[in-house]
Amino acid sequence: EMIYTDKNRVICLDYNHRDCDYTKITDKTKKIIVFVDGCEGIADKDLLIALDNACEIIISFNGGKLTEKMLVK
Repeated sequence: EMIYTDKNRVICLDYNHRDCDYTKITDKTKKIIVFVDGCEGIADKDLLIALDNACEIIISFNGGKLTEKMLVK
């Protein structure tokens, strides 16, 4: 089972889907984290391409900048 957390609490279990009030994005949101999950058979480079594509779309509609990108296994 996959668990996403920050320093204070669990953000979500398994898949980052149907966010709660704590994690939802609003017009006042200043920073977000984009998760891209993979599994056996999906190459790391394909996950990074998916992450880049998601960030490009988000930035094109909302502005901002990508400040950090990492692959965690």
